[in-house]
Formats: sequence, structure tokens, C-alpha cells
Amino acid sequence: MIRPNRVRRATRVLAVWCQDWPAVAAAAVAELSPTRPVAVLSANRVVACSAVARADGVRRGLRRREAQARCPELFLAQADPDRDARLFEPVVAAVDATVPGVEVLRPGLLVLGARGAARFFGSEEAAAERLVDAVAAVGVEAQIGIADELSTAVIAARRGAIVPQGGGAEFLAPLAVSELALEPSLAAPERAELVDLLHRLGLRRIGDFAALGPAEVASRFGADAVLAHRSARAVP
Repeated sequence: MIRPNRVRRATRVLAVWCQDWPAVAAAAVAELSPTRPVAVLSANRVVACSAVARADGVRRGLRRREAQARCPELFLAQADPDRDARLFEPVVAAVDATVPGVEVLRPGLLVLGARGAARFFGSEEAAAERLVDAVAAVGVEAQIGIADELSTAVIAARRGAIVPQGGGAEFLAPLAVSELALEPSLAAPERAELVDLLHRLGLRRIGDFAALGPAEVASRFGADAVLAHRSARAVP
């Protein structure tokens, strides 16, 4: 069983992200070829899919029938959190053996304190390279993100980026505001509605949202918007 530690308040946070993990896990259980497109369904909608499936037009949120119409070769699997967690355990073990103190946010995404790893391996860049190699040794691809706080590190991991100390807000500013809703382990279910509202208001970049005052956000939007605004400003 995965037993997470608490590292969210580390001065620097390192995130290890394995893209499309539910689809990766489903493909592994079914022993599929890497070239076979895969989608994972919940309530008859796609909740995850492989890069090969996306290349054929499959997207999260599509209904089963539409996904199959776009990609007739699509392999469909039902969402299975137990399967995802079980297959992620070797990744957790590999990372924890390299740098102890892992916290699993969900299968496919874990975080740990970056400073200890950087001290041990000589730099954040060296630590990131070593962790990518450690995960690759168990047959999984991963990307690393490092930043001053948790949500920025997770967004950075999607780009394989190391954000300079104090540079979180600058890194986030040009990104689409929808980035604040991509990670379900860090965003409330209503975050997607907030993103839609921000789009209608013309606030399409994270920097646009971050430029609003905290008091204005608290008075105009819901409680989750306050948390999203802190993330937009790269505030822990």
C-alpha cells in the first residue's frame, strides 16, 4: 500500500509526473503494444487517454461512442483506482529508494522536498536526471518539475521544467488559466466552472487572474477561487 509522507510545506518542491497514468496502467494490464491507442472510461466518458489516442482526436470528456468514432482502433478500459495505485507502487518505491520522503498525490503523480535531493546529488538538475533514470529503470517514463511551491511544481512537471527560485509567478503568467484546473488532486471539482467564468471575463492567462487583488477575488468568486488565485500567484 502507498503510504504518503507530508512534504507540501518544503521550501522547494520536486514533482514526478507520469503522463496519462490510468491509460498506461490499463495498457500494461492488457499487455498492449505501445502503438495501440487507449482510453479509460468513467460514467461512459473518457477520463484519460494515451498520446496515441490523442493524436487520433480522442480527448477527456468525450462520450464512449464519439471516442470510438474518432479512433476505431481504440482500446477501452474502465477506470480502476486500485489498478492504477497497484501499478504505481514500483514507481513510488524507485523514487523513494533514490530520494526518501515521497508523498503520493495520486497514482501517476508524487512529490518530495527538492532541497535534500539537490544537496545529495549536487544540484536540482542532477537530482531530476537521477529520478528520471530511476523511474525508467522500472519501465516507466516520467517528467520532473521543481518550484518553490506545490502547484507550480506540478504544472512545471508537465513541461519538464525547473523554475528558478522566486520565479514561479513569472513562469505561470503566460500559461492558459485552464492549467489551474488540470490536476484533480489540487483543484476542487468546481475549478472547471471557475476557468469557464474567467474565460468569459477575458482572463485567459494565469497572469491575468493573478493580477486581480486577493480581496477582489474573495468578494467576486467562490472559496476555491481564493485557492486558485494563490496558485496563480505562486503563493504557498
